Formats: sequence, structure tokens, C-alpha cells
Amino acid sequence: MSIQQKTGNYGESKAIEYLEANDYLVISRNFRYKRGEIDIIARKGELLVFVEVKTRRSEAYGFPEESIDDKKIEMIRATAEGYCEANKWLGPIQFDIISIISNKQTFELEHFEDAF
Repeated sequence: MSIQQKTGNYGESKAIEYLEANDYLVISRNFRYKRGEIDIIARKGELLVFVEVKTRRSEAYGFPEESIDDKKIEMIRATAEGYCEANKWLGPIQFDIISIISNKQTFELEHFEDAF
């Protein structure tokens, strides 16, 4: 497993801990549909939340959330649509980003609700 994969898995695990501590029910992790993937799918009340997690070890190349471009957003939306169709979900949905910067000296997590 590459260092990027380890960093990503660590970030997703920390994001799940954060979500569960904030009354989200995690339904799925790394959901794949066609060519897309959604890191975390969770429920908060009647809301279905699709969460993209971005983890970096520093801000040297910008903030993690800045790496989510229009192409990535389009892929996440298409994957979410596939999930909703497959699960016959008709309720409200939301797209969130969890941004994490983590290294030996620092751990910062920021949750962007209804990000796109």
C-alpha cells in the first residue's frame, strides 16, 4: 500500500469517527458505481449525505478541499445518483467535504456541509 493510500485510509477513518461523534450514521465506505467512488455515505436524520474526504500531510500544495475540481464533483454526483437509484432513495441529499491535514505535529479536520 502506498503512502498516499495509507494517508487516505487514515483520513477516512478519522472522518468516520468525527461523523459518528456528531450523530451521523455511516451507511457505506468507498461505495463504487461504474467508474466513480464516494468515500463515505451517511445519514443524519432524514438526510442522506455523500462525503468526499481529502487528507494531506501539509498545506504545501494547498488545502485538501481545493483539490476537488468540477470533474470530481461531476463524478461524485453521478455516483450518488447511481446509489440513490439502486437503493430507491427519494429523500433529501447533501454533498459534504471533510478536509484533513495530519502529520506528527498537527491534526486539523474541517467539515464543509452542503459543499456543492
